Amino acid sequence: MVVDHNEKEKELYDGYFDRVFILDDASKMQEANDDVNDDIVARATVEVTPTDTLSHYVEHEPIEDEQNMLLVGDNGYLKFGVYVFPKQRSLPDSPFECVNPGSITHLVVDDSNRFRYMFLAYGACVSGYKFMRKVVAVDGTFPKGKYNGVLLVATAQDGEFHQFPISWGVVDSETVESWTWFMLRLQEVVPDDEELVIISGRHQGHLNQLLQLSRLIAACNIHVYYVSTATHNRQAKLRVHGWDPLSDSNVHFWDLPTPEFASPTLNPNAANKFPSHLQPLFNSLSQLRQPFAGLIRELSHIVALRIVIIHDSIMSSVVQDFLSIPKAESYVFRSVSAFAIFCYFMEEAEKTFTQLDEKLQELQIPSLEDCFAEEFMELVAREHKFIALSSGSLYNSSRELEGKFMGFIEKMSEKKNKKHWALGPFNPLILTRKNEDGSRHESLEWLEKQPPKSVVFVSFGTTTSLEDEQIKNLASGLEQSEVKFIWVFRDADKGDNSLAGGRDRRAKLPERFEERVKERGIVLRDWAPQLEILNHSATGGFLSHCGWNSCMESISMGVPLAAWPMHSDQPRNTVLITKVLKIGVIVKDWARRREVVEAETISMALRRLMISKEGEEMRRRAAELSRTVRRSMEEGGVTRLEFDSFMAHVRRVRDG
Repeated sequence: MVVDHNEKEKELYDGYFDRVFILDDASKMQEANDDVNDDIVARATVEVTPTDTLSHYVEHEPIEDEQNMLLVGDNGYLKFGVYVFPKQRSLPDSPFECVNPGSITHLVVDDSNRFRYMFLAYGACVSGYKFMRKVVAVDGTFPKGKYNGVLLVATAQDGEFHQFPISWGVVDSETVESWTWFMLRLQEVVPDDEELVIISGRHQGHLNQLLQLSRLIAACNIHVYYVSTATHNRQAKLRVHGWDPLSDSNVHFWDLPTPEFASPTLNPNAANKFPSHLQPLFNSLSQLRQPFAGLIRELSHIVALRIVIIHDSIMSSVVQDFLSIPKAESYVFRSVSAFAIFCYFMEEAEKTFTQLDEKLQELQIPSLEDCFAEEFMELVAREHKFIALSSGSLYNSSRELEGKFMGFIEKMSEKKNKKHWALGPFNPLILTRKNEDGSRHESLEWLEKQPPKSVVFVSFGTTTSLEDEQIKNLASGLEQSEVKFIWVFRDADKGDNSLAGGRDRRAKLPERFEERVKERGIVLRDWAPQLEILNHSATGGFLSHCGWNSCMESISMGVPLAAWPMHSDQPRNTVLITKVLKIGVIVKDWARRREVVEAETISMALRRLMISKEGEEMRRRAAELSRTVRRSMEEGGVTRLEFDSFMAHVRRVRDG
């Protein structure tokens, strides 16, 4: 590669390319461009000795009529053609392809075998472009000296507005035909795809679900921008399990500035268990409106088709400025179950459940009392009018699980002309057994030594802290049950730095508890790979708060639940799990939510789930439900067809 740059730009190019190659000796490259940097040429000549390689090909594949081969000139062009385009002459892979995998090359000659057009994009440029700003500059120039033709160049800019080379072309003359040919070749590097922006609320359950949705959409070869603050983007990347988002070139993380706000710890003794300590975080979300508006305006200048925004429901006011962008539209991500949304719609419409289905009345669906804090409900009410600006809603669910409730939702919202898609489960269904370095989390190593379906996984998510008395009773209940267990013993995340895990408080287990249960249980005090634990054959139950993300992961892995709801949608998810799907038992009745659960109650619920015929039947149903959900994600399955419907809708709207 020949570049004209100063020292700062030189560092940039070095960062993008492992090697810089030249196609002929340094003196001839200098003839072609008087401004070649001596250092680049020197390093390139040391890295690869192209004249030796080319002479090997020329020596073993003699060429007749060299003067008429490829381009009028000297052997520099002759060697270039043999070096880069061996297929034109029935040779094996060229030296260029060997050292630049993934490159795109094209060559056109006329009937007399004389050169017309050449196109070249290095593999590093092809892959690197996916991370560039989607503005492409194209220009042409005339090479100096004895070399004929026109040199065409396409470049882009990175996030720091530095120039990034994409491709080069040489044509015999600058005409409409030659430019058209070059632009068609350039489309192989610069696809004309949709851009999709996902913006998340900033606590783990929402971060994780939207990042997993990014994986599904990126697989359709669409560029996905995952937008949050730097702190929470880092959290999402570190805690995601089942895949590596950094390995997907279609997923891009975009850091918004982090607003300043107070970040108290959660009071575990509060009567209402809603994580009110996160309210300052929720209130600060409004400060993200302007930087997000700047992002979508920038994208609007560089995206040819459509910007699709998928946003957390409590971020609806943040994304409202998409209305000023003709090519943009938004969709609300519902982070809770369709059942919970259905219940909300029913209450909003002041309808009774018997008006839709008499059997629903038998479920005894709990009210929202004590599910949320008053200040949070006021925020939800403010966001509600902005939700109306969206084109529809997406759910991390499946019609195989909640088809009846999805149908009710669609019926109740048909006058609003809103569409609803159930695209879950978002989480991966096939997991790797080891990290790239061959290591495994300690919990997975421990599970390898346990009998099938013998272990209960205990975790209450990232927004719950148990009071000291409840911790003591839970430990005693686990010990009395004689059930094998993995207990994730940590406090709720804080708002400003969720990786801290609420370590301002040092909750303690009963004295010598871990020593007494060491033969059948382990306690984890930090983040645990929940999806991998649920996927393990030794895991037979999940003692959970019934946050919807945890419910969907447990269902997809075929693990029944022991339900211990704490706040938000969790009491209603408990009804769905235990009474509708019938794959769980209740540990804490919501009607007694302000009481401490006794050790005996916990022990009985765990034994009922893990070592009873009733529990075995729940495991059988959970396994069957998992198989059904997995089949729905396959080609022709219900969820796959719904996902394809959403993608077709997005692309169809683009043309409307």
